[in-house]
Amino acid sequence: MSAAIATFLKRIAVYAASSKKGLTIIASVVLGLLLVLMAPILAIVAVFNSEVSYDEKELQSYVEENVGNIGFDYDIANEQMLAVKKLLKESQAEERYFEAEVLYSLGLDKYATIYGFSDRLTNCILSSKNDVELIQNVNKEFSTEVKLEDFQKLVKDIRKK
Repeated sequence: MSAAIATFLKRIAVYAASSKKGLTIIASVVLGLLLVLMAPILAIVAVFNSEVSYDEKELQSYVEENVGNIGFDYDIANEQMLAVKKLLKESQAEERYFEAEVLYSLGLDKYATIYGFSDRLTNCILSSKNDVELIQNVNKEFSTEVKLEDFQKLVKDIRKK
């Protein structure tokens, strides 16, 4: 049976190779298979033949320069927000702490290094009766442009809980 199949395949190969269209098809299939098989091998060879070199001091200075420019210091944020939480707790308004967190995330982080930030933010929260007053107080106190809609979107789900 295998001899019959081999003979049949031989006849197909001879027929395909004898015509120009058949040769084109065979060449396309062979080249396609070679490309599919060789592409991963060439990629692996390229990875292993590549060389990465860097100067550790130069890399460290780059990181120090650029990471410092992102404008967010977690230590300062933590320190300031703990101070706000403490002040709100002392004023029996600890349940409004989430408002301070939302405001901080909406752009007040830039002002965290200013002396008295936590006192000023706490006063804004305590002196306001609603969201409109709160946003007006914050924008006035810190010369910002926090949008009421943005604030309300963020606190909506928190207040439901």
